[in-house]
Amino acid sequence: MTFTCIEPMHQFLACYNLKKDNGLILFDANVSYHSNKSQHTIGSQVQVIILPKEIAVYIIEFLTGEFNFNEMYSTSRYNFNCSATNQLEISGEYPDCPLPISIMPV
Repeated sequence: MTFTCIEPMHQFLACYNLKKDNGLILFDANVSYHSNKSQHTIGSQVQVIILPKEIAVYIIEFLTGEFNFNEMYSTSRYNFNCSATNQLEISGEYPDCPLPISIMPV
């Protein structure tokens, strides 16, 4: 399934003045993720790579082994949304998946 989530990602980057001319963005953030009805939050650096037709988000300090989450998300495979509270929300490959991840710059 292909999503057109590039605009919400640009909206999120503009809200926090994170956009860079070279297409590489790195910032500190609180990353919240949902696992078995509980929410966990970690501090991590987040890297954003802007390509011509896609944006990728890499969560550098993510707990892939313990919770089996990906550390890389792209607008071509995942649903990105900029919430009313200006958090970047990333949900699964299907729109009806529960929201697994939210990112808030610190």
